[in-house]
Amino acid sequence: MDESPFRREKRYGLAADIRVITEEGEAVALSTLDISCGGLGTDGLTPFEADTAVRVEFTNGTIRTGRTRWCEDFSSGILFDLPFSPSELEVLRAALTSKPFFDQQRG
Repeated sequence: MDESPFRREKRYGLAADIRVITEEGEAVALSTLDISCGGLGTDGLTPFEADTAVRVEFTNGTIRTGRTRWCEDFSSGILFDLPFSPSELEVLRAALTSKPFFDQQRG
């Protein structure tokens, strides 16, 4: 079993849209399955390989960079480069709970 530190963090179930974008600009719309201070689990067709550098955009405008740690057909795990503090994570969770989807109109 994987004994990595990010697997030991408390994870919170969360269903919200995210955009995941590679350094090359390849983007995919996914949904979160869970989130912790150090990373998140995603749901959706993931075309990225493990250890791909990505930028994660959340519906409230928060952006975090990280790397895919593992990818399977319809799920993946992303480890953030800079973890959220517990208070930052609580603010993000509240924001994503109240606004789980991206706005339909973009300027």
